[in-house]
Amino acid sequence: MMRVDVQDPWGLVVLASFVLAGFALLWWLIAAMLRTTGRGAFSLLGFAAFVYLAGGIAGTAARVMATPPPAPEPTPPGPVKVLQAEVPTEPDRPTPPASDATAGAPSSAKGPELAPLPSVELPAPTRSGRAALAFVDDISHDPRKCGDAEQVAVAARELPGAASEVAPARLEKAAFKLEQCRRKLIWARAYTVRRDRVAAREAFAEAVRKRLGDQGIAVLVTLRGAAKERIRMGGEKLDEARARGLLDGGLRDELIAAGFADVTLANLQGSVHESLEVPSDQALAERELERYGLGSAITGR
Repeated sequence: MMRVDVQDPWGLVVLASFVLAGFALLWWLIAAMLRTTGRGAFSLLGFAAFVYLAGGIAGTAARVMATPPPAPEPTPPGPVKVLQAEVPTEPDRPTPPASDATAGAPSSAKGPELAPLPSVELPAPTRSGRAALAFVDDISHDPRKCGDAEQVAVAARELPGAASEVAPARLEKAAFKLEQCRRKLIWARAYTVRRDRVAAREAFAEAVRKRLGDQGIAVLVTLRGAAKERIRMGGEKLDEARARGLLDGGLRDELIAAGFADVTLANLQGSVHESLEVPSDQALAERELERYGLGSAITGR
């Protein structure tokens, strides 16, 4: 049933339709008791139905037009660094040529591992009790401050100071709200990392196609996957020996640096396929927060 809002002019129109319908019903009952025609009552009831529909449709349209658009989500201030450029890579050990029995079988190559950063310990809190709690709440409830890694890190430093005067349940609530800020920072960074890595993969695909063409190896390069993380190079001259030579000669390292998780080099006779282990966008985003001492979840304990 449609909700009638008497504060809305169109809601009053709908309410008036109910009143008219009530009069029509009363009219029909009286006519039935007096054994007279009730044609006028049916006409009034039809008019009431028309008023009800017109008022309901107009009121709904007015509320939709008056509803403001949703506010955009806050984004972290300042430039965002391209994280994948900071991921160290180690040269892969050469993969021996596959025998005839295993030609074209997929293999995997070890990708770069995130080098451990020195552990960052938050300094001792400078506030205590309810003053510390008020400071933490101010950061976590302000969208602009909540999107600033440095300010969230400062709030995380002050959170333990509230334990001296604040109930554990209240402290956990404040920590949970601050943890939401930390997670939003990860999501925002991961989105930026994903966007930059996709652009880098697209640029690499065009560059490697041109480079191999200059070497006399014409190839068709295609990217697949939601983040274009799978690359396929196809060409008449990409036999197994040449494909593995290209991978061992540095192509594999370039693919890993660009964040590709899967590569296939193929011609009409067969293909060479490798799965590459590369860090996820979220892992790179989380690693950046380790610099602020926010590498782990914020709790009130």
